Amino acid sequence: MASLLDYVCARAGIAYSSVSSSASLGVVTPAFTLHPGEDGKTAVRRLLALIPDEAIARDGTFTSIYPDPADSPVYDYGAGHAIISARYRELTPEVNRARIVGAGVFSEAFAFDESAAAGERIGLVSDLGLTTSPLADERAETELRRAEVRSVDDEIVVFGVSCGQELHDVVSVTDPRAGLVSAVRRVIGLSWHYSAGAHRSRPRYDMTLRLGRP
Repeated sequence: MASLLDYVCARAGIAYSSVSSSASLGVVTPAFTLHPGEDGKTAVRRLLALIPDEAIARDGTFTSIYPDPADSPVYDYGAGHAIISARYRELTPEVNRARIVGAGVFSEAFAFDESAAAGERIGLVSDLGLTTSPLADERAETELRRAEVRSVDDEIVVFGVSCGQELHDVVSVTDPRAGLVSAVRRVIGLSWHYSAGAHRSRPRYDMTLRLGRP
């Protein structure tokens, strides 16, 4: 898979690197075709859909990263970095049974506890690029994993910017108003807002983070 990502990036004139990787990045070799007129972003998304790895932009380089559930927090919000406003939501995972249909292969993965508690929610994926059972199995587990990450949808606005913050980092959140003390979350979205200041107020940056399960 890494060689395919490198090839697609090279065709677009972008360097590729990896800072961490799942086992699948080095061993998964899907049947893959670049379709006429297909842009590089779509091609890369199709490749990443097959494995649990994600992508970030770092120093002008397309960089793949593996969001390991065992990752430790790299930063804390709320204790030393003030939270201005927040919204915390725990959702039911969109998928707790992933059903995968490939080219002559089939696989399913289950989140049994979630299915028993809230009933089955089946996610169906049909992808002819999946040509072996291990590929289909990996895709099923990936679908469940991504649904689990997004079963928490928190959003915090913090004062100032943490310049080293990147997508898919694991952070902790302390917000006594919501009963959270060093709650572990993963960054799934971030943005910045600049206020020029008015009526003698000082200009400042605020940062908004979307957070999911680690």
